[in-house]
Amino acid sequence: MIPFSDFKPKKIEYKAIKTSKKIIVIDPGHGGKDPGGIGWNRVKEKNIVLPIGKYLRDILRKKGYKVYLTRDRDKFITLRNRTKFANRKKADLFISIHCNIAPKHPEVYGIETYFLSPARSKRAERVAKLENSAIGNLQTSTQKIVLNFLNKTKIIQSQKMAIDIQKNLIYGFRKHYKNIKDGGVRPAPFWVLVGTQMPAILIETGFISNKMEAKRLSDKIYQKRYAEYIANGIESYFFKFSILVFKSFILWVLYFLANSSLVIPTVNFPKEDANFNNSLCPLCKISNVPPTTTFFMAITYPYFAEIYKIHLID
Repeated sequence: MIPFSDFKPKKIEYKAIKTSKKIIVIDPGHGGKDPGGIGWNRVKEKNIVLPIGKYLRDILRKKGYKVYLTRDRDKFITLRNRTKFANRKKADLFISIHCNIAPKHPEVYGIETYFLSPARSKRAERVAKLENSAIGNLQTSTQKIVLNFLNKTKIIQSQKMAIDIQKNLIYGFRKHYKNIKDGGVRPAPFWVLVGTQMPAILIETGFISNKMEAKRLSDKIYQKRYAEYIANGIESYFFKFSILVFKSFILWVLYFLANSSLVIPTVNFPKEDANFNNSLCPLCKISNVPPTTTFFMAITYPYFAEIYKIHLID
């Protein structure tokens, strides 16, 4: 479990993210003949997660994302079809929204976020077993066989996304409410996540068996804030992922500079650049191109490769 009690997110500018190209599938759990958990005062899980999912869809669409819901009304959909839907839409992220329940322990409360992986605790096993009940009991041996074939990279990305969303949920709610418990980020074998071809997480929004959280989760303002904080977490994940890609690109450039040379057609540069001593830059095979210009062209190689038809020399 990864707790985030002292987390304080910094204000980050997310405008650089090309949101129009990102596809997100939101999965409000249960529905129709499957009410999910039934908690305090007969509160049904399916009726809590659907409005949160709709609010989240609207917020993300306003930010420019393409967003789809696995269900937008009180309809039963199998776990397998939820996964197929996300894969068919070629989603970048899959967010499944649920409520937790502990009927024998109504004092238990808290927000938890899960990513797909073999369970490492009895608590994670209990939660997964509850959510997996829609497809019947699966033998432990069957679970282990399937989980061994999971994409490790996807698991790591899912964990990072779960961490970002959990952080933003806890920090956001603690600004407005008391007694917000951080249940942390946990691995668990949720079968609704098994077939996804993209990073996927499951959010347990709270315990509807707990009177305080059941009341909060039934409140529209609380539901809207829930959607807002999930959206903040998603943007944080995409921003950090873009930085990771950029760092990987820089490493590629360094490898490129160490193992290759540039051959570039004649390009006109400002007159003041012609005063640089080209001998300082052995990689550049054009006269009158300063080292600074050559370095810039190297780090922007994918763009110059298309514009100036740059080629590698072994």
